[in-house]
Amino acid sequence: MSLFKRKTYEILSSEELLFLTAQGVRKAFDTFFLRHQPGMYVFFMRMTNNRALAEDQTQELFLKVYLASRFFDKQKNAVSWLYSLAWNQCKNHWRHQKVHQQFSRYEISKQDFEEERLSEQIDRTLVEQILEQSVQKLDQEQILLITLRFQEEMSIKEIAVVLDCKEGTVKSRLFYTLKQLNKYMKVVDYK
Repeated sequence: MSLFKRKTYEILSSEELLFLTAQGVRKAFDTFFLRHQPGMYVFFMRMTNNRALAEDQTQELFLKVYLASRFFDKQKNAVSWLYSLAWNQCKNHWRHQKVHQQFSRYEISKQDFEEERLSEQIDRTLVEQILEQSVQKLDQEQILLITLRFQEEMSIKEIAVVLDCKEGTVKSRLFYTLKQLNKYMKVVDYK
């Protein structure tokens, strides 16, 4: 019977799981947590570049989700709501701790290194370093835009919900962020 109930919760939408969580159904929250915890941990790693802090922030986020689930509107997108909470949590952390965000570095696996020619590997590493240096010059909201759009592959509409602004505003901010990033990439010191 337990397996049947677990399977039942797994097929529910995230919105339905939050609704049930608000009614005190612990297994619904457990399922919601298992579904979204890995992605939120990665989000916090990208925003903080600190494993311990990302773990703490992820746990704190899901505690907030559990406590605030009764305020969630079932008609809204649960993932957008989750990212809104996470982004606000990041802003609060930075405000209180005055921590400057660093963009996480992507490691190239040994297998990739063996499969590609050395010159291509060096070129890729150089481009990644230039990109990382350039991204570090952006402000935190610009980094969030880059993360949500290109790493999390969220739509403009979903990002608008996360940032609590109009889609046109997101498009405009994204345009100027990419323009600024392009400008920074052109003036990076290649030493």
